Amino acid sequence: MKYNSILLKMVAAIIALILSGMASSTIAQDKVTLKVVKADSEETAGEDGKAANAVDGDPGTIWHTQWQDTNPEHPHEIIIELSQPCRISGFTYLPRQDDSDHGNIKDYEFYVSNDGDDFGKPVKKGTFENNNDKQTVTFDAKQCRFIKLKALSEVNDLAWASAAEIGIIETASAGDYIKVEIKGTLETGLMAIGGETTGTVIHVKNVTWELDLGGSKELQESATKLNKKTVLLTGTYQKIKGVEIRERHIIKVATLNPAGDN
Repeated sequence: MKYNSILLKMVAAIIALILSGMASSTIAQDKVTLKVVKADSEETAGEDGKAANAVDGDPGTIWHTQWQDTNPEHPHEIIIELSQPCRISGFTYLPRQDDSDHGNIKDYEFYVSNDGDDFGKPVKKGTFENNNDKQTVTFDAKQCRFIKLKALSEVNDLAWASAAEIGIIETASAGDYIKVEIKGTLETGLMAIGGETTGTVIHVKNVTWELDLGGSKELQESATKLNKKTVLLTGTYQKIKGVEIRERHIIKVATLNPAGDN
């Protein structure tokens, strides 16, 4: 949990830099898409309430459990397959966006699985707020290929469950990388970060990033000349295995230039 916390802080730092305009990034991996593989109930006669509507990207459509002829009781559940295995650190739930709150989930449990059969214990339990705003739930990052949202109750204590959209929050894992452009103060010379010895870093506000110059003579010469100066670099952020610590968070530098305000 300690190292997940470290990773989350590092990624959060990148996000903070992006928001402040000091860095830009794009996730260099295929976009994960979602597909419903099973739901315990869906209404397809009285309305278009099929389960697939929960992941169709359209907030105007909904998954709704059956209400015509019969009203199955809670719990209700929907199982969704990810297009590829990935690490997720949360999910989103968008209640229906029309004038009704019928089926809006109150109490829930959320599960993850690698095979779609063994979901084990819930990774999160909770209660959604009683409104139609998009709700975001986070937890320690988990690797999975399937997710399951189980509705335990409804906001009006009725028998139904519904959702306009269900989504996931992806988290970078080993091998994933984030392209970045960062402005900060460069520093060269042997130093220790978390017990690991490194030679070049960049300081941005209160965050220090370890830099990998890739053995490039040109980058090494530039780093020496720009030591203690403000620089603008581009590269890729990546999490790799460490020796003294479990994981190292490194920016592999592609370009390194003076920022122009030295």
